Amino acid sequence: MKPGSTTKPIGNMGPTELLRAERAQCDDERRRLSRLIGECKKAGEGFDDLLLAMKSVSSRLRQIDDELQALELPTADDADSQQTTADCGAQTPQAAISFSITRADGPEWAARWNAYVDRHPNASIYHRHELANVIRTALHQPCICFAAVDEHNEIVGVLPATHIRSHLFGNYVVSLPYFNYGGALGDSPSVEDGLIKALASEALARDARHVELRETKPRPSYPTKTEKVAMLLDLPDQPEQLWQSIGSKVRAQIKAGQANDLRVAFGSHELLHDCYTVFAHNMRDLGTPVYGKRLVGPLLDQTSLAPRLVVLYCKNKPVSCGFLLGYRGTLEIPWASTLRSVNKLNANMLLYWHILEFAINQGYKRFDFGRSSKDANTFRFKKQWGATPRQLYWHYWLADGTELPEMNPKNPKFQLLIAVWRRMPVALTTLIGPGIVRNLP
Repeated sequence: MKPGSTTKPIGNMGPTELLRAERAQCDDERRRLSRLIGECKKAGEGFDDLLLAMKSVSSRLRQIDDELQALELPTADDADSQQTTADCGAQTPQAAISFSITRADGPEWAARWNAYVDRHPNASIYHRHELANVIRTALHQPCICFAAVDEHNEIVGVLPATHIRSHLFGNYVVSLPYFNYGGALGDSPSVEDGLIKALASEALARDARHVELRETKPRPSYPTKTEKVAMLLDLPDQPEQLWQSIGSKVRAQIKAGQANDLRVAFGSHELLHDCYTVFAHNMRDLGTPVYGKRLVGPLLDQTSLAPRLVVLYCKNKPVSCGFLLGYRGTLEIPWASTLRSVNKLNANMLLYWHILEFAINQGYKRFDFGRSSKDANTFRFKKQWGATPRQLYWHYWLADGTELPEMNPKNPKFQLLIAVWRRMPVALTTLIGPGIVRNLP
Protein backbone atom coordinates (compact mmCIF):
# COMPACT_ATOMS: atom_id res chain seq x y z
CA MET A 1 0.00 0.00 0.00
CA LYS A 2 1.05 3.58 -0.54
CA PRO A 3 1.96 5.63 2.56
CA GLY A 4 -1.14 7.10 4.15
CA SER A 5 -3.50 4.67 2.38
CA THR A 6 -6.49 3.53 4.46
CA THR A 7 -7.25 0.53 2.27
CA LYS A 8 -7.07 -2.76 4.13
CA PRO A 9 -4.90 -5.49 2.67
CA ILE A 10 -6.98 -8.45 1.51
CA GLY A 11 -5.54 -10.64 4.23
CA ASN A 12 -7.18 -8.42 6.87
CA MET A 13 -10.56 -8.24 5.18
CA GLY A 14 -13.54 -9.96 6.73
CA PRO A 15 -15.99 -12.10 4.71
CA THR A 16 -18.37 -9.20 4.06
CA GLU A 17 -15.58 -6.92 2.84
CA LEU A 18 -14.22 -9.62 0.55
CA LEU A 19 -17.63 -10.22 -0.97
CA ARG A 20 -18.20 -6.51 -1.51
CA ALA A 21 -14.79 -6.20 -3.17
CA GLU A 22 -15.58 -9.14 -5.43
CA ARG A 23 -18.95 -7.64 -6.26
CA ALA A 24 -17.32 -4.40 -7.36
CA GLN A 25 -14.97 -6.37 -9.60
CA CYS A 26 -17.90 -8.32 -11.08
CA ASP A 27 -19.75 -5.05 -11.75
CA ASP A 28 -16.72 -3.71 -13.60
CA GLU A 29 -16.43 -6.94 -15.59
CA ARG A 30 -20.13 -6.86 -16.47
CA ARG A 31 -19.80 -3.32 -17.81
CA ARG A 32 -16.68 -4.29 -19.78
CA LEU A 33 -18.41 -7.28 -21.35
CA SER A 34 -21.45 -5.19 -22.20
CA ARG A 35 -19.21 -2.66 -23.94
CA LEU A 36 -17.41 -5.39 -25.91
CA ILE A 37 -20.71 -6.96 -26.96
CA GLY A 38 -21.87 -3.60 -28.24
CA GLU A 39 -18.67 -3.15 -30.22
CA CYS A 40 -18.96 -6.64 -31.75
CA LYS A 41 -22.54 -5.95 -32.68
CA LYS A 42 -21.64 -2.74 -34.48
CA ALA A 43 -18.80 -4.50 -36.31
CA GLY A 44 -21.03 -7.43 -37.31
CA GLU A 45 -18.85 -9.88 -35.42
CA GLY A 46 -19.98 -12.87 -33.36
CA PHE A 47 -20.09 -12.54 -29.57
CA ASP A 48 -21.40 -15.88 -28.26
CA ASP A 49 -18.36 -16.32 -25.98
CA LEU A 50 -18.89 -12.87 -24.54
CA LEU A 51 -22.56 -13.67 -23.81
CA LEU A 52 -21.58 -16.84 -21.98
CA ALA A 53 -19.09 -14.85 -19.92
CA MET A 54 -21.78 -12.24 -19.19
CA LYS A 55 -24.17 -14.95 -18.01
CA SER A 56 -21.51 -16.39 -15.71
CA VAL A 57 -20.71 -12.99 -14.20
CA SER A 58 -24.41 -12.20 -13.70
CA SER A 59 -24.93 -15.54 -11.96
CA ARG A 60 -22.01 -14.84 -9.63
CA LEU A 61 -23.39 -11.38 -8.83
CA ARG A 62 -26.66 -12.95 -7.72
CA GLN A 63 -24.82 -15.46 -5.57
CA ILE A 64 -22.79 -12.67 -3.95
CA ASP A 65 -25.95 -10.67 -3.21
CA ASP A 66 -27.52 -13.72 -1.54
CA GLU A 67 -24.35 -14.34 0.49
CA LEU A 68 -24.19 -10.70 1.58
CA GLN A 69 -27.80 -10.82 2.74
CA ALA A 70 -27.01 -13.87 4.85
CA LEU A 71 -23.85 -12.33 6.33
CA GLU A 72 -25.37 -8.96 7.16
CA LEU A 73 -28.08 -10.54 9.31
CA PRO A 74 -26.78 -12.43 12.38
CA THR A 75 -27.47 -16.12 12.80
CA ALA A 76 -30.02 -17.33 15.33
CA ASP A 77 -27.21 -18.65 17.54
CA ASP A 78 -25.51 -15.25 17.51
CA ALA A 79 -28.72 -13.48 18.42
CA ASP A 80 -29.60 -15.90 21.19
CA SER A 81 -26.15 -15.51 22.76
CA GLN A 82 -26.58 -11.74 23.17
CA GLN A 83 -28.16 -10.18 26.25
CA THR A 84 -31.82 -9.28 25.73
CA THR A 85 -33.65 -6.29 27.17
CA ALA A 86 -36.93 -6.69 25.33
CA ASP A 87 -40.35 -8.25 25.50
CA CYS A 88 -39.21 -10.75 22.86
CA GLY A 89 -35.45 -10.33 23.25
CA ALA A 90 -34.47 -8.54 20.01
CA GLN A 91 -30.95 -7.65 18.95
CA THR A 92 -29.56 -5.79 15.97
CA PRO A 93 -26.07 -6.50 14.67
CA GLN A 94 -24.92 -3.15 16.07
CA ALA A 95 -26.32 -3.03 19.60
CA ALA A 96 -28.98 -4.45 21.90
CA ILE A 97 -32.43 -2.95 21.43
CA SER A 98 -35.79 -3.55 23.01
CA PHE A 99 -38.89 -3.95 20.86
CA SER A 100 -42.56 -4.65 21.14
CA ILE A 101 -45.05 -6.14 18.68
CA THR A 102 -48.09 -4.14 17.61
CA ARG A 103 -50.88 -4.42 15.07
CA ALA A 104 -50.25 -2.19 12.08
CA ASP A 105 -53.30 -2.77 9.87
CA GLY A 106 -54.46 0.83 9.55
CA PRO A 107 -53.60 3.23 6.71
CA GLU A 108 -51.64 5.43 9.12
CA TRP A 109 -48.95 2.73 9.11
CA ALA A 110 -48.61 2.45 5.34
CA ALA A 111 -45.86 5.02 4.68
CA ARG A 112 -43.62 3.90 7.57
CA TRP A 113 -44.25 0.23 6.82
CA ASN A 114 -43.39 0.60 3.13
CA ALA A 115 -40.27 2.64 3.89
CA TYR A 116 -39.02 -0.24 6.03
CA VAL A 117 -39.91 -2.87 3.42
CA ASP A 118 -38.23 -0.93 0.61
CA ARG A 119 -34.88 -0.92 2.40
CA HIS A 120 -34.92 -4.49 3.73
CA PRO A 121 -32.71 -6.81 1.64
CA ASN A 122 -35.09 -9.80 1.82
CA ALA A 123 -38.32 -7.93 1.06
CA SER A 124 -40.65 -8.79 -1.80
CA ILE A 125 -43.28 -6.65 -3.46
CA TYR A 126 -45.91 -8.59 -1.50
CA HIS A 127 -44.62 -7.27 1.81
CA ARG A 128 -45.81 -3.76 0.90
CA HIS A 129 -48.78 -2.53 2.89
CA GLU A 130 -51.07 -2.03 -0.12
CA LEU A 131 -51.10 -5.78 -0.90
CA ALA A 132 -52.79 -6.54 2.42
CA ASN A 133 -55.28 -3.75 1.76
CA VAL A 134 -56.16 -5.15 -1.68
CA ILE A 135 -56.73 -8.63 -0.25
CA ARG A 136 -58.84 -7.19 2.56
CA THR A 137 -61.04 -4.99 0.37
CA ALA A 138 -61.20 -7.08 -2.82
CA LEU A 139 -61.62 -10.54 -1.29
CA HIS A 140 -63.02 -9.56 2.11
CA GLN A 141 -60.34 -11.60 3.86
CA PRO A 142 -59.18 -10.56 7.35
CA CYS A 143 -55.59 -9.32 7.13
CA ILE A 144 -53.19 -9.30 10.05
CA CYS A 145 -50.26 -6.90 9.85
CA PHE A 146 -47.78 -7.06 12.74
CA ALA A 147 -44.95 -4.54 13.17
CA ALA A 148 -42.05 -4.65 15.61
CA VAL A 149 -41.13 -1.21 16.95
CA ASP A 150 -38.19 -0.16 19.11
CA GLU A 151 -38.10 2.22 22.07
CA HIS A 152 -38.10 5.18 19.65
CA ASN A 153 -41.21 3.86 17.88
CA GLU A 154 -39.14 3.06 14.79
CA ILE A 155 -40.14 -0.04 12.83
CA VAL A 156 -37.58 -2.85 13.12
CA GLY A 157 -39.64 -5.66 11.59
CA VAL A 158 -42.91 -6.45 9.77
CA LEU A 159 -45.07 -9.49 9.05
CA PRO A 160 -48.21 -9.34 6.84
CA ALA A 161 -50.66 -12.26 6.76
CA THR A 162 -54.20 -13.25 5.84
CA HIS A 163 -56.66 -15.36 7.81
CA ILE A 164 -58.56 -17.88 5.65
CA ARG A 165 -61.52 -19.76 7.11
CA SER A 166 -63.07 -22.44 4.88
CA HIS A 167 -65.46 -25.31 5.65
CA LEU A 168 -63.91 -27.24 2.77
CA PHE A 169 -60.19 -26.50 3.23
CA GLY A 170 -59.86 -25.59 6.88
CA ASN A 171 -58.95 -22.64 9.09
CA TYR A 172 -55.43 -21.26 8.65
CA VAL A 173 -53.23 -18.16 8.28
CA VAL A 174 -50.86 -17.49 5.37
CA SER A 175 -48.14 -14.94 4.70
CA LEU A 176 -49.02 -14.31 1.96
CA PRO A 177 -51.76 -16.22 0.10
CA TYR A 178 -52.42 -16.02 -3.66
CA PHE A 179 -48.80 -14.95 -4.30
CA ASN A 180 -45.29 -16.41 -4.18
CA TYR A 181 -43.57 -14.64 -1.29
CA GLY A 182 -44.18 -13.39 2.24
CA GLY A 183 -42.95 -14.13 5.74
CA ALA A 184 -41.26 -12.12 8.46
CA LEU A 185 -38.77 -9.30 7.87
CA GLY A 186 -36.70 -8.01 10.76
CA ASP A 187 -33.49 -6.29 11.80
CA SER A 188 -32.44 -9.55 13.45
CA PRO A 189 -33.58 -13.17 13.67
CA SER A 190 -34.92 -12.48 17.15
CA VAL A 191 -37.20 -9.75 15.82
CA GLU A 192 -38.46 -12.08 13.11
CA ASP A 193 -39.03 -14.86 15.61
CA GLY A 194 -40.96 -12.46 17.83
CA LEU A 195 -43.19 -11.53 14.89
CA ILE A 196 -43.83 -15.17 14.02
CA LYS A 197 -44.71 -16.01 17.62
CA ALA A 198 -47.11 -13.06 17.73
CA LEU A 199 -48.79 -14.29 14.54
CA ALA A 200 -48.98 -17.84 15.93
CA SER A 201 -50.70 -16.51 19.07
CA GLU A 202 -53.15 -14.60 16.90
CA ALA A 203 -53.79 -17.72 14.81
CA LEU A 204 -54.43 -19.76 17.96
CA ALA A 205 -56.91 -17.13 19.17
CA ARG A 206 -58.72 -17.48 15.82
CA ASP A 207 -58.77 -21.30 16.14
CA ALA A 208 -56.52 -21.62 13.09
CA ARG A 209 -54.72 -24.95 12.76
CA HIS A 210 -51.56 -23.70 11.08
CA VAL A 211 -49.60 -20.67 9.88
CA GLU A 212 -47.77 -20.81 6.55
CA LEU A 213 -44.84 -18.47 5.79
CA ARG A 214 -43.69 -18.30 2.15
CA GLU A 215 -40.04 -17.33 2.40
CA THR A 216 -36.71 -17.36 0.59
CA LYS A 217 -34.42 -18.28 3.48
CA PRO A 218 -34.43 -21.27 5.85
CA ARG A 219 -35.66 -21.28 9.45
CA PRO A 220 -34.35 -24.55 10.93
CA SER A 221 -36.60 -24.42 13.99
CA TYR A 222 -39.83 -24.58 11.94
CA PRO A 223 -41.33 -27.46 9.91
CA THR A 224 -40.54 -26.75 6.27
CA LYS A 225 -41.56 -27.70 2.75
CA THR A 226 -39.01 -27.26 -0.03
CA GLU A 227 -40.86 -28.62 -3.07
CA LYS A 228 -41.03 -25.20 -4.74
CA VAL A 229 -38.36 -23.05 -6.34
CA ALA A 230 -38.46 -19.59 -7.87
CA MET A 231 -37.10 -19.35 -11.41
CA LEU A 232 -35.02 -16.20 -11.94
CA LEU A 233 -33.32 -14.82 -15.02
CA ASP A 234 -30.66 -12.10 -14.92
CA LEU A 235 -31.39 -9.74 -17.79
CA PRO A 236 -28.72 -8.25 -20.08
CA ASP A 237 -28.62 -4.61 -21.12
CA GLN A 238 -30.05 -5.18 -24.61
CA PRO A 239 -32.71 -7.56 -26.03
CA GLU A 240 -30.24 -8.64 -28.70
CA GLN A 241 -27.96 -10.05 -26.02
CA LEU A 242 -30.80 -12.15 -24.62
CA TRP A 243 -31.72 -13.27 -28.14
CA GLN A 244 -28.23 -14.68 -28.64
CA SER A 245 -28.10 -16.36 -25.24
CA ILE A 246 -31.41 -18.27 -25.32
CA GLY A 247 -30.25 -20.81 -27.88
CA SER A 248 -31.32 -21.81 -31.36
CA LYS A 249 -34.24 -24.04 -30.30
CA VAL A 250 -35.96 -21.28 -28.34
CA ARG A 251 -35.25 -18.74 -31.09
CA ALA A 252 -36.83 -21.08 -33.66
CA GLN A 253 -40.03 -21.36 -31.61
CA ILE A 254 -40.24 -17.57 -31.22
CA LYS A 255 -39.74 -17.09 -34.95
CA ALA A 256 -42.48 -19.63 -35.61
CA GLY A 257 -44.80 -17.60 -33.41
CA GLN A 258 -43.85 -14.40 -35.21
CA ALA A 259 -44.72 -16.03 -38.53
CA ASN A 260 -48.29 -16.62 -37.32
CA ASP A 261 -49.21 -12.93 -37.32
CA LEU A 262 -49.77 -12.71 -33.57
CA ARG A 263 -50.15 -9.21 -32.13
CA VAL A 264 -49.10 -8.15 -28.62
CA ALA A 265 -50.48 -5.34 -26.44
CA PHE A 266 -49.31 -4.00 -23.06
CA GLY A 267 -51.71 -1.98 -20.96
CA SER A 268 -53.93 -1.78 -17.90
CA HIS A 269 -57.68 -1.79 -17.30
CA GLU A 270 -58.44 -1.57 -21.02
CA LEU A 271 -57.01 -5.08 -21.43
CA LEU A 272 -58.64 -6.60 -18.35
CA HIS A 273 -61.62 -8.15 -20.12
CA ASP A 274 -59.49 -9.81 -22.81
CA CYS A 275 -56.88 -10.98 -20.31
CA TYR A 276 -59.48 -12.39 -17.93
CA THR A 277 -61.24 -14.23 -20.76
CA VAL A 278 -58.05 -16.17 -21.54
CA PHE A 279 -57.15 -16.66 -17.88
CA ALA A 280 -60.58 -18.02 -16.90
CA HIS A 281 -60.68 -20.44 -19.82
CA ASN A 282 -57.19 -21.80 -19.15
CA MET A 283 -57.76 -22.17 -15.41
CA ARG A 284 -60.92 -24.18 -16.15
CA ASP A 285 -58.88 -26.48 -18.39
CA LEU A 286 -56.37 -26.95 -15.55
CA GLY A 287 -59.15 -27.81 -13.12
CA THR A 288 -58.41 -24.80 -10.92
CA PRO A 289 -60.91 -22.16 -9.65
CA VAL A 290 -60.23 -18.74 -11.14
CA TYR A 291 -59.53 -15.46 -9.37
CA GLY A 292 -62.20 -12.81 -9.83
CA LYS A 293 -61.76 -9.51 -11.62
CA ARG A 294 -62.35 -7.88 -8.25
CA LEU A 295 -58.80 -8.93 -7.25
CA VAL A 296 -57.01 -8.10 -10.51
CA GLY A 297 -58.74 -4.74 -11.03
CA PRO A 298 -57.71 -3.22 -7.67
CA LEU A 299 -54.15 -4.47 -8.16
CA LEU A 300 -54.00 -2.52 -11.43
CA ASP A 301 -54.85 0.61 -9.45
CA GLN A 302 -51.72 0.24 -7.28
CA THR A 303 -49.24 2.27 -9.33
CA SER A 304 -46.51 1.68 -6.72
CA LEU A 305 -46.47 -1.97 -7.84
CA ALA A 306 -45.91 -1.07 -11.52
CA PRO A 307 -48.75 -3.39 -12.62
CA ARG A 308 -49.17 -4.26 -16.30
CA LEU A 309 -51.32 -6.59 -18.36
CA VAL A 310 -50.01 -8.15 -21.56
CA VAL A 311 -52.27 -9.83 -24.11
CA LEU A 312 -51.39 -11.69 -27.30
CA TYR A 313 -54.00 -11.66 -30.07
CA CYS A 314 -54.61 -13.99 -33.01
CA LYS A 315 -56.92 -12.42 -35.60
CA ASN A 316 -58.04 -9.93 -32.93
CA LYS A 317 -58.99 -12.72 -30.54
CA PRO A 318 -57.11 -12.85 -27.19
CA VAL A 319 -55.25 -16.16 -26.91
CA SER A 320 -52.46 -15.59 -24.37
CA CYS A 321 -51.97 -13.22 -21.44
CA GLY A 322 -49.92 -12.32 -18.40
CA PHE A 323 -50.09 -10.12 -15.31
CA LEU A 324 -46.86 -8.28 -14.43
CA LEU A 325 -45.57 -6.54 -11.31
CA GLY A 326 -42.31 -4.61 -10.99
CA TYR A 327 -40.27 -3.94 -7.87
CA ARG A 328 -36.64 -3.05 -7.08
CA GLY A 329 -35.27 -3.92 -10.50
CA THR A 330 -37.24 -7.17 -10.90
CA LEU A 331 -40.22 -7.76 -13.16
CA GLU A 332 -42.41 -10.66 -12.03
CA ILE A 333 -45.23 -12.59 -13.70
CA PRO A 334 -47.43 -14.08 -10.95
CA TRP A 335 -50.16 -15.16 -13.42
CA ALA A 336 -50.04 -16.19 -17.06
CA SER A 337 -52.25 -18.27 -19.35
CA THR A 338 -52.42 -19.43 -22.95
CA LEU A 339 -55.33 -21.19 -24.64
CA ARG A 340 -54.48 -24.78 -25.44
CA SER A 341 -56.01 -24.36 -28.89
CA VAL A 342 -53.11 -22.11 -29.97
CA ASN A 343 -50.24 -24.17 -28.61
CA LYS A 344 -49.34 -25.17 -32.17
CA LEU A 345 -48.85 -21.45 -32.99
CA ASN A 346 -46.07 -21.08 -30.39
CA ALA A 347 -48.13 -18.28 -28.83
CA ASN A 348 -46.78 -18.89 -25.32
CA MET A 349 -43.16 -18.66 -26.50
CA LEU A 350 -43.85 -15.44 -28.34
CA LEU A 351 -45.69 -13.98 -25.34
CA TYR A 352 -42.71 -14.56 -23.06
CA TRP A 353 -40.28 -13.16 -25.60
CA HIS A 354 -42.32 -9.95 -25.79
CA ILE A 355 -42.43 -9.79 -21.97
CA LEU A 356 -38.66 -10.27 -21.60
CA GLU A 357 -37.98 -7.72 -24.32
CA PHE A 358 -40.30 -5.29 -22.53
CA ALA A 359 -38.54 -5.92 -19.20
CA ILE A 360 -35.12 -5.14 -20.68
CA ASN A 361 -36.35 -2.01 -22.45
CA GLN A 362 -37.92 -0.81 -19.20
CA GLY A 363 -34.57 -1.15 -17.40
CA TYR A 364 -35.31 -4.21 -15.26
CA LYS A 365 -32.28 -6.27 -14.28
CA ARG A 366 -34.02 -9.53 -13.37
CA PHE A 367 -37.11 -11.43 -14.45
CA ASP A 368 -38.98 -13.66 -12.01
CA PHE A 369 -40.86 -16.42 -13.84
CA GLY A 370 -42.65 -17.37 -10.62
CA ARG A 371 -42.57 -20.58 -8.62
CA SER A 372 -42.45 -24.12 -9.98
CA SER A 373 -42.21 -27.61 -8.62
CA LYS A 374 -38.79 -29.07 -9.28
CA ASP A 375 -38.60 -30.83 -12.66
CA ALA A 376 -42.26 -30.10 -13.52
CA ASN A 377 -43.16 -29.03 -17.07
CA THR A 378 -43.31 -25.39 -15.98
CA PHE A 379 -39.84 -25.76 -14.45
CA ARG A 380 -38.43 -27.02 -17.74
CA PHE A 381 -40.23 -24.29 -19.70
CA LYS A 382 -38.65 -21.57 -17.58
CA LYS A 383 -35.24 -23.21 -17.54
CA GLN A 384 -34.99 -23.14 -21.34
CA TRP A 385 -34.95 -19.35 -21.18
CA GLY A 386 -31.84 -19.47 -18.99
CA ALA A 387 -33.66 -19.08 -15.67
CA THR A 388 -31.98 -20.60 -12.62
CA PRO A 389 -33.79 -21.97 -9.53
CA ARG A 390 -33.80 -20.29 -6.14
CA GLN A 391 -34.97 -22.48 -3.29
CA LEU A 392 -38.21 -21.46 -1.59
CA TYR A 393 -38.91 -22.36 2.03
CA TRP A 394 -42.50 -22.65 3.19
CA HIS A 395 -42.36 -22.69 6.97
CA TYR A 396 -45.14 -23.72 9.33
CA TRP A 397 -46.37 -23.15 12.82
CA LEU A 398 -48.71 -26.01 13.69
CA ALA A 399 -51.33 -26.16 16.41
CA ASP A 400 -51.07 -29.15 18.76
CA GLY A 401 -52.01 -32.36 16.99
CA THR A 402 -51.87 -30.78 13.52
CA GLU A 403 -49.94 -32.32 10.64
CA LEU A 404 -48.34 -30.46 7.74
CA PRO A 405 -51.13 -29.42 5.35
CA GLU A 406 -51.34 -30.98 1.88
CA MET A 407 -53.36 -28.41 -0.02
CA ASN A 408 -52.11 -29.10 -3.53
CA PRO A 409 -53.50 -30.75 -6.69
CA LYS A 410 -51.61 -34.00 -5.93
CA ASN A 411 -53.68 -34.52 -2.79
CA PRO A 412 -56.03 -37.45 -3.66
CA LYS A 413 -59.06 -35.80 -2.04
CA PHE A 414 -58.82 -32.94 -4.57
CA GLN A 415 -58.46 -35.13 -7.67
CA LEU A 416 -62.20 -35.71 -8.07
CA LEU A 417 -62.95 -32.00 -7.65
CA ILE A 418 -60.36 -31.16 -10.33
CA ALA A 419 -61.80 -33.70 -12.75
CA VAL A 420 -65.33 -32.34 -12.27
CA TRP A 421 -64.16 -28.73 -12.62
CA ARG A 422 -62.55 -29.42 -16.00
CA ARG A 423 -65.90 -30.54 -17.39
CA MET A 424 -67.85 -27.48 -16.31
CA PRO A 425 -68.72 -24.61 -18.70
CA VAL A 426 -66.30 -21.68 -18.48
CA ALA A 427 -69.19 -19.29 -17.75
CA LEU A 428 -70.12 -21.34 -14.68
CA THR A 429 -66.54 -21.63 -13.39
CA THR A 430 -66.13 -17.88 -13.82
CA LEU A 431 -69.28 -17.32 -11.78
CA ILE A 432 -68.52 -19.63 -8.84
CA GLY A 433 -64.73 -19.85 -9.03
CA PRO A 434 -63.90 -16.54 -7.28
CA GLY A 435 -65.94 -17.60 -4.24
CA ILE A 436 -63.96 -20.82 -3.99
CA VAL A 437 -60.48 -19.52 -4.73
CA ARG A 438 -60.64 -16.98 -1.93
CA ASN A 439 -60.60 -19.99 0.42
CA LEU A 440 -57.44 -21.43 -1.13
CA PRO A 441 -53.90 -20.33 -0.28
